Amino acid sequence: MKPTRPYDIDRTRYETLPDALAARLGSPDVGLTHIDPSGAERSRSWRDLQLASRRRGAWLRERAGLARGQTVGLALPNDFRFVECLFGVWAVGAIPVTLARPGIFSGLSIERVRHILADSGVTALLCAREDLEDFEALGGDVALIPVDSGELSGGYVLDDPHTPGPEEPALVQYTSGSTSRPKGVTLSHGNLARNAHHATVTYDYSAEPSLLSWLPFYHDLGLVGALLVSVTRGLPMFVMEPTTFLTDPLVWLRAMSRHRCTLTHVQNLALAHCPVSYTHLRAHET
Repeated sequence: MKPTRPYDIDRTRYETLPDALAARLGSPDVGLTHIDPSGAERSRSWRDLQLASRRRGAWLRERAGLARGQTVGLALPNDFRFVECLFGVWAVGAIPVTLARPGIFSGLSIERVRHILADSGVTALLCAREDLEDFEALGGDVALIPVDSGELSGGYVLDDPHTPGPEEPALVQYTSGSTSRPKGVTLSHGNLARNAHHATVTYDYSAEPSLLSWLPFYHDLGLVGALLVSVTRGLPMFVMEPTTFLTDPLVWLRAMSRHRCTLTHVQNLALAHCPVSYTHLRAHET
């Protein structure tokens, strides 16, 4: 969904992404819309996600004993849970390490996760409850914290959210590990904010812009180029799982047409996947 009134992007330069999300507190406009494999949609405002992230921060302190400066793994779907937990971890002053969900691209996923957890010193891993059984293969070296949708209530209140400075560590980002073991780099809050700002500072936005993405949030383009840019600019964002696109790219194309999305990220290989999948679908239907 998009706002039901004319709107433009926010061109403010924020020092951190928590600052950018906090700027959305005064707006009830739709922020993030999740599209499931059937094409069904659920929407929430950036304002709601900001408030939910503070509740999630309190939940993380109580449920996972999360403390400032601690690294914590995020292996979550492309949905509201990822946004709540990312900004909730920042609200506690901890440092997220983004990870692929098990088996998303290959059988090596768990081994990559095992290496990253050891390399970054992660002792707690936030995962979707539906992935819990797969992650149990990691053994007892990491505490698995399943994250459900809708489990937060008014009982979780973070009275003292951490306000990070631009020089504080914000994220440990790892390479894909396609040719060797994944290698990580620590990015500051200022790094992320500047990247999100400059990614679009010269972009000529059309009227009432919006962004659609199926790229995984653990990937730098899916995270910074899509999610964090949308937060920084206050864009309505439409998101789906990578597996939704890979299984049926028509879900992506139909959503782009239905909502008249003006911006998306896609590789040539993914574009080539669309006509192949369409031909396969038509052959199956007939």
